[in-house]
Amino acid sequence: MTTTSTSAALAGSLMRAEINEQQSAFERWADIGGLVSTDLIESIRKFQPSMVLTVARGTSDRAADYGKYLLEILLGIPVGSTSPSTVTLFGAAPRAQGVLALAISQSGESPDIIAEATALRAGGAFVVAVTNSPNSPLASCANAVMDISAGREKSVAATKSFTAQCAALADLSFALADLPLDRRAIAQAVAQAVKSPLPSEAAGLLGAAVDRAKFLICIGRGPCTPIASEGALKIMETSGLPALSYSAADFAHGPRTLITADVPVVIVAPPGNFGDSMTELIKDISDAHAPLVVLGDRHRAHFTIPTQLSDPLTAPMEQVISLQRIALDLALHLGCDPDNPRGLTKVTRTL
Repeated sequence: MTTTSTSAALAGSLMRAEINEQQSAFERWADIGGLVSTDLIESIRKFQPSMVLTVARGTSDRAADYGKYLLEILLGIPVGSTSPSTVTLFGAAPRAQGVLALAISQSGESPDIIAEATALRAGGAFVVAVTNSPNSPLASCANAVMDISAGREKSVAATKSFTAQCAALADLSFALADLPLDRRAIAQAVAQAVKSPLPSEAAGLLGAAVDRAKFLICIGRGPCTPIASEGALKIMETSGLPALSYSAADFAHGPRTLITADVPVVIVAPPGNFGDSMTELIKDISDAHAPLVVLGDRHRAHFTIPTQLSDPLTAPMEQVISLQRIALDLALHLGCDPDNPRGLTKVTRTL
């Protein structure tokens, strides 16, 4: 085997291994009963937050958006996203009394996330660092730490750390709401998503389409919206391919004009009756003969990847596995190495 062919054979091997690791990671998560301690839940309840703010960038920000849906739906507490540049570039001093701040970072090393978390704590917030690095600078500046315990992530494209962040935020949200979380069912659905041949087949369909269109569209609804955004981000990271992301509601306000027979679309639909709001959109895109992949149950589309979980709040943790696998195989179809995206590094030190 030549050096070139050896390199091609190894392309994406790290990302693929880390996608596969998620099966055992979710099994461990189910075995240990979650990633959030009783002490942390009691501390947050004692603090009695009136609102939640998230501090995150990139993939971690998509996990934060997923947590936003859970917290607002289960607890009725409004959740907002901070803009760290207001602190790092403009010297703002946030007044954060009564705020639960969730600072989410795989590495815990990004200077702007650390600066914002520090400023929020100084302003009265209870800061929780959600990180894969419990001894990081971010963890040191927080009131409490949620260690997502994903293990070292070697591929630049985050996969297992993202789902671990989502699992931790689900633990936090369901525990604060005093509701049971069926971790075993989630772990079983993740295992099936890791092994299914359907995402690879979907990537082949999309690959043929993007060769013509040169971009694609990802659409979600409710808690599936940040999952669609994460899928688009993974495709952009690994393929250098423009991937536009929208909620189904926002898509109706103009971007819907992008749909033609040449533009590939990925839809992440919530399971159950919540998915009914997507039915008309799926029909319209199908009628336009656009190459369409739908992640969700009970929908007729050109290509469907069924969702095993019936809870619209937890199904996104299953669906994102399929999107990660689509991003990986699409990158390989386009001749890219998803482990080494052009211009990206594992730790992004934004200011």
